[in-house]
Amino acid sequence: MVHGLFGTRDNWKEIGGLLADHLDRRSTLLFVSHCNERQKTFDGIDACGERLADEIRGVAAQHLGLRRISLLGHSMGGLISRYAAGRLFDPASGTVAGLAPCHFVAMATPHLACDARYNPAQVPLINWISGVMGVGGVVGSVVSELAAPVSSITMGRAGLQFFLQDGGQQAQQVQQPQQVQQQGQAQAQQGGGDGGSASSGSAVAGPSGRAAAQQPLLYRLTQDCPKEGLHFMSALRAFETRTLYANSSGDHLVGWANSSLRRLAELPAKSGRGAGVVREDPLEAAWWPEARARLHATPAAAALHSGEARRHSEAEVLAADSPRQLAASGTQADAGRRGNDSAALAGQQQQQQQPQAQQQAQQPPSAQPQRPGGPLQETSAEVAAEEGGRERLVASATAAAAAGAAAAALVQALGQGGVRAVQPAEGERQVEEMLGRLQALPWRRVDVCFGATLLPLLSHQHIQMQRWWVNWPGRAVIQHLALSLEAMETLRQQGGTAGAAGAAAGAGGQGLGGQRNRAELGGLGVDEQHPSAPVGAAGSSGAGGAA
Repeated sequence: MVHGLFGTRDNWKEIGGLLADHLDRRSTLLFVSHCNERQKTFDGIDACGERLADEIRGVAAQHLGLRRISLLGHSMGGLISRYAAGRLFDPASGTVAGLAPCHFVAMATPHLACDARYNPAQVPLINWISGVMGVGGVVGSVVSELAAPVSSITMGRAGLQFFLQDGGQQAQQVQQPQQVQQQGQAQAQQGGGDGGSASSGSAVAGPSGRAAAQQPLLYRLTQDCPKEGLHFMSALRAFETRTLYANSSGDHLVGWANSSLRRLAELPAKSGRGAGVVREDPLEAAWWPEARARLHATPAAAALHSGEARRHSEAEVLAADSPRQLAASGTQADAGRRGNDSAALAGQQQQQQQPQAQQQAQQPPSAQPQRPGGPLQETSAEVAAEEGGRERLVASATAAAAAGAAAAALVQALGQGGVRAVQPAEGERQVEEMLGRLQALPWRRVDVCFGATLLPLLSHQHIQMQRWWVNWPGRAVIQHLALSLEAMETLRQQGGTAGAAGAAAGAGGQGLGGQRNRAELGGLGVDEQHPSAPVGAAGSSGAGGAA
């Protein structure tokens, strides 16, 4: 289990306790990473990822009976986990630190970096400020200009990386979004990494035309860099399941689209205030399509797998003592525009967005289209600034422009410390490329909401339930997480899906092609001493696994 920015091992106390109750302790090692606590996270995602990789190697060496590894990360911890997995991934065996990758879970993680502009990576706080009556336009312009340099000052190298400010020269050429989506889907079937195959050994120059070492780190996390021994996408692809927990509102740091890997047009419509799981994809969505038939054929499938998106109230989740009870509760969620089948949506969305993007580039920010979907009545600022159907309340264009010019001058002064300005077109294209590559993988999305709670603006901490005395509204979410992992373990054991990731993603690739045989024939993913016991997302049987 991996904490986020400025976090500590104590952030996992509540989740760790629940996982221990729902997973077999005889065969499950729950390990909480503690190599990057507090200010160490300011060293950057790569520095933290290298330390985590060393920590996982040490745990694996101490516990030789481990056979599988799962990773659970919150916020920045999800990015650190992806880096460490890429460092530890062996293309020849399809293993991470010598262990079969099992479950990958990210909670409120900014997979698409952070941005001040209105796109899937936008920091919600900036959008909320821009919606404040009378002063929002002025203050929003200043905050937007200062976000990146201030982040680099307050959070060090990590702040640069969050805002894609750590790259080299600006891109000369950038692929169009549709090309990126098609490339990601093709390489997902072949098992090759974006920007270079894990098995080719060739130098990696991404679509932006820059050498890998000159690209922003978060952009590189959606590629393989084999010459550097970094196989980020191959490692992520190798996990049997991938799950995203995302705050649908109230998270002031990481937006809904960012943490759930959706475009703004793919976000489901929200209705009313609520607390709990407002939408969950079926369990099967976490697996590759090729493995789902085996899951449906299991005895537990009827009781654990509904085959439809559902929602659960806080009370329903807390009342469930087992995955079967959880599956039996809840109601069908409105299909909306869920964005779960990214491959099917990609063509329609890209055809619509390309002409719109050209029009938006010529329009002032106030004239650009707003987010679709109905408002979720939570706070007046959020209704005004975040949801569809609202009018952007801004000050006069003259005042906003003047504020922006003043902020730009301050940015230039702060830039003496090495902050690189990313052009709007470049940053947004990078976000689209990252999203296209990540959407080429199957994900199970679980959308949660704390709108009806006492402190909805602490949603980023609630989703992990960092501290019981203030983040207690998150108890239903962590209960849902524990029950979901228990359910997925039951399905994977009965369905024999071990190695399905390698079979699906590596059918045409040398790097992952061998994982299927090793996982199925060698028995990877099951502890030698307890072959029938579940192995959970905390490293269980995964070294540090849940690191």
